[in-house]
Amino acid sequence: MVDLTDLMNRPAGSIEAPKQPPAGTYVARVMKMQNKDEQGQQLVSQAGNPKVNFTCQLEALLEGDPSLLAGVELPFTLMYYFTLTEKNLYRFTQFLVRDLGLDPNQSMTALLPQTVGQLFAATVALEPGRNDPNNFYAGIKGSGPLPQ
Repeated sequence: MVDLTDLMNRPAGSIEAPKQPPAGTYVARVMKMQNKDEQGQQLVSQAGNPKVNFTCQLEALLEGDPSLLAGVELPFTLMYYFTLTEKNLYRFTQFLVRDLGLDPNQSMTALLPQTVGQLFAATVALEPGRNDPNNFYAGIKGSGPLPQ
């Protein structure tokens, strides 16, 4: 267990950003699905569109340079977001059905709770931070089914 007193007594200038996983394709697992806030209201984007957030865990590197994983602790948690609009709905259904292997004959409402625990191939890319372009952060930029 982490001792908060020990963490908070460290000099602030000595804290370094955690090492990010390198760009590549990973085996990822959906750990949590969230489409409602704490009050039970639908999550919405800044533009007011419904959204669904997935907390995903990178478990193993499928494609990429394994030597770049030095210092990165797997599993590594990343978020994968979907804003639901008429234009984005197809990509969202591809994630549910093609990538996670869920039943295409069920409604998306029925499929959402089934996402937790499912595995998929996550394409990870590094992007500069908004507030600090010298720091790069990993994000899931695409998904696909795991190779057979």
